[in-house]
Amino acid sequence: MERMKKSFVCFLFVIFSFLCNGCELRAYHADENEHHDNNPLTVMKWNVSAPNWTHASLVGNELFIAVNADQTNRASVNELLAVNVKTKKQRMLFQSAHEEAMVQWVQANNRWVVWEDSTSFGAESTIWVMDRKTGSTFLVARSNSSPPTVFNPVLDGDYVAWTEKGSQFGQVKLFHLPTKQGKTIGRLVSQGLYNEFVSLRNGKVIWTDSHDGKGYYYVYDIRTGRSASYESPAPFPAYAEYDNGLIYAIHLEDLEYPDQQTFGYFDLKTKRFSRFPVSHGIIQYFDVSNGKLAFLDDRGAVSVYERRNGKWKAVKVSLDRYPRLLYFDQQDHLIVEQEDTKRDRRWLNIVKWP
Repeated sequence: MERMKKSFVCFLFVIFSFLCNGCELRAYHADENEHHDNNPLTVMKWNVSAPNWTHASLVGNELFIAVNADQTNRASVNELLAVNVKTKKQRMLFQSAHEEAMVQWVQANNRWVVWEDSTSFGAESTIWVMDRKTGSTFLVARSNSSPPTVFNPVLDGDYVAWTEKGSQFGQVKLFHLPTKQGKTIGRLVSQGLYNEFVSLRNGKVIWTDSHDGKGYYYVYDIRTGRSASYESPAPFPAYAEYDNGLIYAIHLEDLEYPDQQTFGYFDLKTKRFSRFPVSHGIIQYFDVSNGKLAFLDDRGAVSVYERRNGKWKAVKVSLDRYPRLLYFDQQDHLIVEQEDTKRDRRWLNIVKWP
């Protein structure tokens, strides 16, 4: 069992490395937008003058990012800032009360900003939301538990979803921001890193679970309030993401050997699973958004694809070396975190679709 845990933690090191590092960010610089020939995409390079940071989200000209204001404590990320990428002006939206804090999972859209504030090892965690119309901030969830709960909240429209660990079963939560009403919509038999994330998109909440030697996808429809489950082709469907009727996941036969994986998607309409038809290395992280798929493999390569008329087309995009993480924000920007440790440089490549 201990060997399995160590093996799986190594696999997740790239994904979660930002949870364990500090950040001290005060100065920013954005290069001019870089246009690539024969490519409709635009890449904005945003330099981060800091040793680390957590998630970022770009809405219009405003970049929301969590940083470290205490330069004497490199293990803490304790502030949430809003930075105008045109004027370089910045505002502090939130400051953690924890001595060693980890402000993370920053997400934003036109109405809301959502983030998680926790102690550095997650013993105490809270989910906060700011109403961008009024500027008011309110608490959505709080946890002080053992083992620690790290919520990993997901924002979509007026909803936030997350998972919580429990002594026997985990819980899947959904919260409606305008009414400040939340509820439990599902439970988790297996409580591991591979399935503690939920996907929230297109009015559906998606999560995975494993029990009795089988893996399952779970779908909760927000409009109807109904849930459904479907058996996965592998006992451990990991990091499931939902988009346009398809559930994407890394499928593992054994958590001890995460490099033995199958990447593909389950079609909710046909109830069929398909392997991703393009060869690639071992996926360390992936994300999907509105027919776009991006993943980072074990060779340090970022691959981007679009699904057009049921077929996958490679998207040419010029990115820098040294990627450490990628994800889509709520505005369909692909954000690739870059780091050159030899030169002590860190930056974001923000890919915009037309």
